[in-house]
Amino acid sequence: MSTVAWEVHYPLCRCTDWKNMQWKQVTSKIKNRMMNRKKIDINIVLNDIANQDEHMEAIGYFQAGNLILAKKKCENILQKETNNLNIWILLSSIERELGNQIKSIEYLEKILKISPNNAEMQNNLGNYKCELKKYNEAIENYNKAIEIEPNYSEAYINKGATLAELKKYNEAIACYGTAIKLNPKIAQAYGNRANLYNQLKQYENAIKDYNKAIELDPKFFEAYSNIGNTYNELKQYDKAIKYEEKAIEINPNYANAYGNLGNSMYGLRQYEKAISSYDKLIKINPKIAPVYNNKGNALNELKLKIDAIKSYNKAIEIERNFADAWYNKGIALCDLKEYKSGIECFEKTIEIESNFKFLQGLYLHTKMQLCDWTDLNSQITEILKKIRIGEKVTPSFPVLSFTSQQSIQLKAAKIWINEKYPLSEKLGDFSKKYNHKKIRIAYFSADFKNHPVAHLTKQIFENHSREKFEIYAFSFGHDKKDEMRIKLEKVFDNFFDVKSMSDEDIARLSRRMEIDIAIDLGGLTADARTGIFAMRAAPTQVNYIGYPGTMGANYIDYIIADKFLIPEKTRKYYSEKIAYLPFFQPNDSNRKIPDKIFTRKELSLPNKGVIFACFNNTYKYNLKIFESWVKILSMVNGSVLFIYSDNDITNSNLKYIAKIHGLSLNRIIFGKRLAMNDYMARFKIADLFLDTYPFNGGTTVSDALWAGLPVLTRAGEAFSSRMATSMLQAINLPELITETQSEYEAAAIKLGNNPGILKTLREKIATNRKSSILFNTKLYTQHLEAAYTQMYQRHHSGLVPDHIIVSDESQYKTRIQSLKMKTFLHVGCGQKHKNQTTAAFNSPDWEELRLDIDASVLPDVLGTMTDMQSVASNSVDAVFSSHNIEHLYPHEVPVALTEFIRVLKPNGFVVITCPDLQSVCELVAQDKLTEAAYTSAAGPIAPLDILYGHRPAMSHGNLYMAHRCGFTQKVLASTVQSAGFSKTATMRRGAPFFDLWIAAIKSDLPDDKVLELAAEHFPK
Repeated sequence: MSTVAWEVHYPLCRCTDWKNMQWKQVTSKIKNRMMNRKKIDINIVLNDIANQDEHMEAIGYFQAGNLILAKKKCENILQKETNNLNIWILLSSIERELGNQIKSIEYLEKILKISPNNAEMQNNLGNYKCELKKYNEAIENYNKAIEIEPNYSEAYINKGATLAELKKYNEAIACYGTAIKLNPKIAQAYGNRANLYNQLKQYENAIKDYNKAIELDPKFFEAYSNIGNTYNELKQYDKAIKYEEKAIEINPNYANAYGNLGNSMYGLRQYEKAISSYDKLIKINPKIAPVYNNKGNALNELKLKIDAIKSYNKAIEIERNFADAWYNKGIALCDLKEYKSGIECFEKTIEIESNFKFLQGLYLHTKMQLCDWTDLNSQITEILKKIRIGEKVTPSFPVLSFTSQQSIQLKAAKIWINEKYPLSEKLGDFSKKYNHKKIRIAYFSADFKNHPVAHLTKQIFENHSREKFEIYAFSFGHDKKDEMRIKLEKVFDNFFDVKSMSDEDIARLSRRMEIDIAIDLGGLTADARTGIFAMRAAPTQVNYIGYPGTMGANYIDYIIADKFLIPEKTRKYYSEKIAYLPFFQPNDSNRKIPDKIFTRKELSLPNKGVIFACFNNTYKYNLKIFESWVKILSMVNGSVLFIYSDNDITNSNLKYIAKIHGLSLNRIIFGKRLAMNDYMARFKIADLFLDTYPFNGGTTVSDALWAGLPVLTRAGEAFSSRMATSMLQAINLPELITETQSEYEAAAIKLGNNPGILKTLREKIATNRKSSILFNTKLYTQHLEAAYTQMYQRHHSGLVPDHIIVSDESQYKTRIQSLKMKTFLHVGCGQKHKNQTTAAFNSPDWEELRLDIDASVLPDVLGTMTDMQSVASNSVDAVFSSHNIEHLYPHEVPVALTEFIRVLKPNGFVVITCPDLQSVCELVAQDKLTEAAYTSAAGPIAPLDILYGHRPAMSHGNLYMAHRCGFTQKVLASTVQSAGFSKTATMRRGAPFFDLWIAAIKSDLPDDKVLELAAEHFPK
């Protein structure tokens, strides 16, 4: 199988919002009730009629439903009694029942000529005109009714409903407010006003009004259904269900309630129950297009794509210009790789709704799947222009194929996140800091299965230190129970299958598990669940491996990268802080390269000639890169281009473009999707892998290098344009990195015409692969854990996220081994350097290595005293720690001392200085707690500062300065010896120094040598 790290991704299907249907239903209900007043009062009218018998005959026909005879009787009466108001009213009602709205309106207007001050007739005339969508004329009638009868609350309600149809929501709300003042007992006024509040997203006001409507009319089932819809908007699906079920209990035939209930179930990811609700609605009313659309979305989520398409087709059959259904059908077709049909659906969507949100970029991205590059550059230019001004024109993922401009990628990501997954404070912040023996790391993914992300990360999960970390998996993908899934379920300490849970419930579960760091392995890709992180699943959240760029989300704290992917000058284009590892992408170093060797004939390749290859996804191809490939082929005689494409339309398009560029069609060979072993074996037959730009290969590039195939890339600005650059740097092949398209072409031509150079490159890969960090997963995992540890420590120190740098341990090993002089590790160096240590260390005989948790002080090694895994064991001659140990908790002190022992060579020693609490307490006993004991470069230092930490520094947010433990001379010596040091020598200095000094050796030495060592380093 041709695997890639990032495949084509589409946004979620678009559900139809039921509130539009509800709005029409509720307002129509009110109008009908008010218009029916004349029917209810018909007997009162009859009392005033002179010719009782004939009039009663007309009424009898009307009530029996014999409208034609009723109409003839009325017309006969009116020939004799031209101005009989009541008969005109009856005739108007008959015409309306017959569907003759225009005639009915004419009769009402006749009535108003006879009786111009009839407020009820003005109101009814307005209602009739609303049915014909003559909203402005209707408002004039309602105004006249109100002018005639200022306390006419029903006219205000109807005017409000009509203003709502014109989207004049604030004016409509004012009308309902007046109606309520005139008659506070009308439930429908509250219900309609609540609908308007919903439209304006004023959900609290909406809920308040719905509840009032229900209080006035406990059988008001529409209000129950609508309040359920409001809770759906708030994603409070459990509450919504209670109201929707109550609506159904009152009226089991109320279709809209089943629609809202289905949407609630959909929100809870209970798709089978959602479908059941939609089917019940369809049984009641099979002509409602949105229900088929929403049912299709539920089927789509269950991966029942064919059934989903059938449901979308039904929606379209009912409502031909239903943009959402066309769009969703297009998504389902693309999931089935029916890109041409999907494109046709998207084109129909755009025809119906030209500014359909996020579709333009997705449409172009889908065309790129088929290598349909018609007007590609102009369309990309238009999309980028719209992104700059903040238009919702594309999901963020397609932009990675459009441009390498980081500012554009960041803007597109922010637009997408702000629209789809804004920060939710529903679950509250993280004021509490979890305190466990081990850091709890949780990986969230839909891809714990046979998928590139799982292949890349599996060995990390296996290699994680179980002494320091507890590893959790939150899986929300469809469980295929393939071999990879079965293995992964056994690797994690805790594996949660949460695919049927809502985002909120998953976030709550993560909080109950007290996860310290949540890792999003999906980012903004297919089946990602970004909403989980929008609710804060953990105090620290990380964007890692699944999405090659910034997520643009203010709740994602870090992105894992390296200095080649995200140079320091480009950090501003990432919403996350950068956690720099020596290399960004993990690999499975246990994976075997298949022994299988394909023949050229088996792969339809010519018997001889250079084979250029590219197995990246086709949406990463574009006209510019293809033209470069054509040029390369034309300059390397007999060469062919072996590319991945398993779509006949894509192949035809590429052949057509090759033909118009004068390239013989036998120079392009198409490779299809293969099983994993065959996929890896296929790399071995190629001579040079040609990477794509601006979207580089991810897994395909590392697979090529693992198989021994040289990769030529062009580096751009963005993460997605620098992935291959990072990998080539990691395996020490910088000569295969180019900066421009012309350099890329020239390098490929040179390599294609020089098989000797290609052979040398293969040999270099074979050699470097054994020692490169690119394929050293164990070391990679240690670096990743170092980054996690620093994230955790920053949070627990009350510090906001900041850039993190994890150094390559191998660099320091090499550096130390190359030094002829002795090396001391300056722990917690801060701003201090060698000349601020001890007299003995500050000499030409000693080389300083600086370690600190704070990257801003530019240490050689970024780390902490309790976790110095970036420093090799038995690698330094001495450790110096000045006023650091008191910043640890008591239980952390032995851990730090054990780390000192680990990094020291067998004959190594440590020199530690810290505050002397005994002399400080003498000042406290003299009641001088806050008086200056001495003055330092930071200002006056009081006993309180020595005991608990420097107050001015902590008041400015530097909680690293807090003191969490303390020592006397006796306690310091016993603590150091208990940690495993052989012998110690100590010194105590009282005022004005108030400090302790200790020298401790790792292996046994005579006492006089220990004292001699102390004398060299202790202050005189």
